[in-house]
Amino acid sequence: MKHAAILLASFLASGQALMFQITVETAPDTFIGVIADLDELERPHRGATTSIGASILEEGVFCQAFSDPHGRDELGDVFSRGNNAVFDKAIPQQIGSFLCSKDKSKLKDGDPQQQEEKPAVGGDEKGGAAVRVQFRIGSDEFVQSNVPVGEVTKLADINVSNTVFDAAIVNSTMVNLSNVQCQLFQDDEGKDAIGDAITSTLDVSLGAAGATVGSVKCDKR
Repeated sequence: MKHAAILLASFLASGQALMFQITVETAPDTFIGVIADLDELERPHRGATTSIGASILEEGVFCQAFSDPHGRDELGDVFSRGNNAVFDKAIPQQIGSFLCSKDKSKLKDGDPQQQEEKPAVGGDEKGGAAVRVQFRIGSDEFVQSNVPVGEVTKLADINVSNTVFDAAIVNSTMVNLSNVQCQLFQDDEGKDAIGDAITSTLDVSLGAAGATVGSVKCDKR
């Protein structure tokens, strides 16, 4: 049985809010990671939108899955370390969002659809439009960062490893998620494109061995 490791990039440890990984079981013995932040409604990337179960290893944290992206329709019970969620043993269920908190009462009695979506690590320091992109930089290692819209952004500037296996759009700020696309580039200047454009419905895979990525640019389309 394969196990998804909880491997957070070093930049998450320096003065940032607690971020951790939800392990989503998309099919029996098949796992994928979704990065989450406390008290933030997280929408899973395209590869993790159906699931038969979910788990976390973070101590003292409780999570609730929802079948809709707004945190209204609870799916399964609250799960925590050692107490995994089982949505269905055979048929993957639709996952629209997750909400995690150290206060379990917030998940059942609170109002998760009103949770403000916080920016990811990196992003537009001026508060402009940005797209949150999740990068897989190892077999089970995922990091997220905000990419300012309309700018070539070096991966080194947002603390992402230059070896990328997959990339997916997770969310957006001040721009409609369905109206943006992102492109990866081999070079730092954004001239040598690699892989297809990433959209809210289309992830990009760079092969089993991954590829060297120097920069990324997200634009309105």
